[in-house]
Amino acid sequence: MKQTLRLVLTFCLLAFIAGDAAAQRIVRKSFARAERQTALLDSLLTSPDLFPASWNTDGTIKTNSARGWISGFFPGNIWYLYEYTGDAKWLEAARRRTAQLETLRHYTQTHDVGFMVGCPCSLAYRLTRDDY
Repeated sequence: MKQTLRLVLTFCLLAFIAGDAAAQRIVRKSFARAERQTALLDSLLTSPDLFPASWNTDGTIKTNSARGWISGFFPGNIWYLYEYTGDAKWLEAARRRTAQLETLRHYTQTHDVGFMVGCPCSLAYRLTRDDY
């Protein structure tokens, strides 16, 4: 009986480890794809004060200013890439894109300020103590 129990526990442990390794591969692959897409999008944004909103039907990027309600999403994604990879190129990009939100520090004309600055500014502070 003890030998059967050990065999079952060993099998369960091996299944858990194999599942964990597969999950880690999926995460690595997903972040690699996110890096490629983010680098491309960052390169297509010709002005530092523009933020991606969606794609136009002709394949070009529809952009917003910092006052667009989703302006913080793209810099927030870059901060997450920096957190995951530790790569200095993402730190530079995150700081560059987040700095453009500085004009919203005391902005009171919308209830969407949390979307606009919450993610990138809180990540900046948590990861680097940068205070935007």
